[in-house]
Amino acid sequence: MAGRSKMRFGENGSRDKHFQIHESNTYSSNFDDKCKPPGFVRGDFDSTAGGSSGGGKKDDRQTILMRQAWATAKSPGKQIMMSGLMMWMSGSTMSIFTLMMMTMVMINPITALFGVQSQFQRFETQENYKQLWLPKLTFIALNLACVGIGVWKLNALGLLPTGEHIPPTVSAPSYTEYSMGIMLD
Repeated sequence: MAGRSKMRFGENGSRDKHFQIHESNTYSSNFDDKCKPPGFVRGDFDSTAGGSSGGGKKDDRQTILMRQAWATAKSPGKQIMMSGLMMWMSGSTMSIFTLMMMTMVMINPITALFGVQSQFQRFETQENYKQLWLPKLTFIALNLACVGIGVWKLNALGLLPTGEHIPPTVSAPSYTEYSMGIMLD
């Protein structure tokens, strides 16, 4: 007990000197350095690396906008594997679950294709409107890949009139009955 009474505790009960709030020189100039959180790095990150002060923030903003535009453009790519897995898991028979999965796989990318301009409008500025065509094309291509998965599944289910699923022994019916109408006054 006597040994414990000699130990100095910080205000918060910690024995660690780095986490003590008050020390002998309470209001020193380096008080902020002792209380910084773990992982804090002091420095000026707003200035450019070369030290020049010409348009650094505007270039950073354009870089951030293009990075976000590319993230939006690649987001349908995450759905391709999920759509393929769902189409595989839905089976090859017609059921309500298969129809719900088909509806989701077809409607979501088609809706996204109609809203390409609205998706990328928030990233468009006077300086980078010409640079956004490649992210837009990537967005369109990945959504078309999702639609392609849906079309493949529709064909596998026999819901597309491609002629592949019509047996060759079935011929077109011959119509032998005709009807005509005559209008009399």
